[in-house]
Amino acid sequence: MQLLLSKTAHERVEPRLKALAPDLDLVLITPAGSFERNGKEISADQVDPDIVWLASDAMRQGWFQAVLAHIVTFNKTKFFQSFLAGLDQPAFKQIIGKGVRLSKSSAQSVAIAEYVTTHAFGLLLPIDPQRAAQGSREWTQ
Repeated sequence: MQLLLSKTAHERVEPRLKALAPDLDLVLITPAGSFERNGKEISADQVDPDIVWLASDAMRQGWFQAVLAHIVTFNKTKFFQSFLAGLDQPAFKQIIGKGVRLSKSSAQSVAIAEYVTTHAFGLLLPIDPQRAAQGSREWTQ
């Protein structure tokens, strides 16, 4: 079974991955967009992963679109884990259309809910005047 993940994500999880699945065929995608297996560069035609794990480093390092372009060409991929909270990127429709199970992160859900709730309270309650009064130490009711 072949797993495609970024080189930087692999560096973070390598010990755990070796312990859980020592026989996994690991293919790493580098920030330059090349592929590696066991520390050696391989050609793109050797890459057809069963599983793809797309971590947030793809976005931070600027190669998110490039990796999506590769993913839509794979034939064996059955499962794709994305770091994104939303799946509105057009490439995801292509990926799902190929029968790939796509899962996303829910890690941002709490932070997004807190932000939205706080904003709603800000529209209902006089938060800005209260903040100004607190800043000038005016304690009135």
